Amino acid sequence: MRDLRKYLIWLALLSFSAQLGAQPLSLQEALKEAASQNPTLQAAYAQVRSAEADVHQAYLLQNPELEARVLWPRGPGQPLQEYSISYNIIDLFQRGARVGISKSRRDATLMDTLRRAVEIEAEIKTAYYSVQGHSQALREQKVLLDIAKVNSDLAERQREAGNIPAIELAEKKAALLQARTMYYNRELALFESRQELARLLGRAPEVAQIQVSQGPPDLPVEEDKSAAVMVAEALTQRRDLQSLALEKEALQTDRGQQTLLIFDETHLGYAYEREVDGEVLHGAALTMPLPIFDQRQAQKQRLDAQIERQDALQRELTQQVTSEVNLLLVRMANARLRVEQLEELVPLRQEILDLSRQQYNAMLIGTYQLLDLRGQGSVTLLTLADAKADFWRAHAELERALGRTILEDKLPLEMEKTR
Repeated sequence: MRDLRKYLIWLALLSFSAQLGAQPLSLQEALKEAASQNPTLQAAYAQVRSAEADVHQAYLLQNPELEARVLWPRGPGQPLQEYSISYNIIDLFQRGARVGISKSRRDATLMDTLRRAVEIEAEIKTAYYSVQGHSQALREQKVLLDIAKVNSDLAERQREAGNIPAIELAEKKAALLQARTMYYNRELALFESRQELARLLGRAPEVAQIQVSQGPPDLPVEEDKSAAVMVAEALTQRRDLQSLALEKEALQTDRGQQTLLIFDETHLGYAYEREVDGEVLHGAALTMPLPIFDQRQAQKQRLDAQIERQDALQRELTQQVTSEVNLLLVRMANARLRVEQLEELVPLRQEILDLSRQQYNAMLIGTYQLLDLRGQGSVTLLTLADAKADFWRAHAELERALGRTILEDKLPLEMEKTR
């Protein structure tokens, strides 16, 4: 614990000079930075470019094939010469379907990239709100720690004077140790959330240098939409569902081409032959497979199974989305109620503290009671910060579940080209 404490203090001191004069990072700026720096998104962009290259390849026709043979006799005489040039005519009929399949898979890759962008946006928001919540809570935790120190010091002096029993001094010291533990835990939580935010932004792990705006922000107006409407919105906008549908479309197109692919190696061309006696023969040439044994039965069965799998995955994801949206709505509603109750409690705590100061000045209550009431106010503010952070984290998860995103517009993708 001491080593961890020293490490956290070192990080704080290391970043202090860097933070002087630094502007807090807004959530919009964080999302913009992640769009260009997040390693996972960078890998996804490359995957989209690779899929786009597959589309270009699908447009290209196969090259014609040239075959030549020159055979010399053992004795004197002219060599036998055979030349032919041919083209796979089935490729002409496959081109449209091949392009369609590659486009569907390209679009599925794009949808998967956008799905990952939505997930990373939710992760960034969650980390950002966690940094805000822990930062605000840490300030109140520091107040509680200071109060515990004052109580402990005062108890020691009173014990030396013989004014309080030993058990009361032990209680104050135990409370101080507990306050320190909670403060260190909150420091660690803030450190971890900053590190997670830095990772998502693609930054080096000097996370203490990240400053965010004060928060968490106030709660937004509650959306006037039923759970059923939001579930319908999610089923329409979710990129993973769209990706599954596009992949199924590609599989169905591929399945429809299997009968034609039985004759995939059918070549039509021109043949030229010069016999050893000098006679020249030429004419058309045709080579094609005879589908006696292999009629692509296995490929058809494999594609049928893959199509069934896509249907099952779509049903499973639909059920998952429905459950997820309903659960997150309940989480948000619960967090909203807690925030509303705590916001009503804050002014009451302040009023109680103001009245207690008057009683303290009139010597009606002691120092311990006054400090305890001050501590209760900090506990309320700390709990409020946690409740607000819980709400915004649930809000970010709900937006992810609904497929809502503002990060998509910040992605460096040529959308017109890839659609």
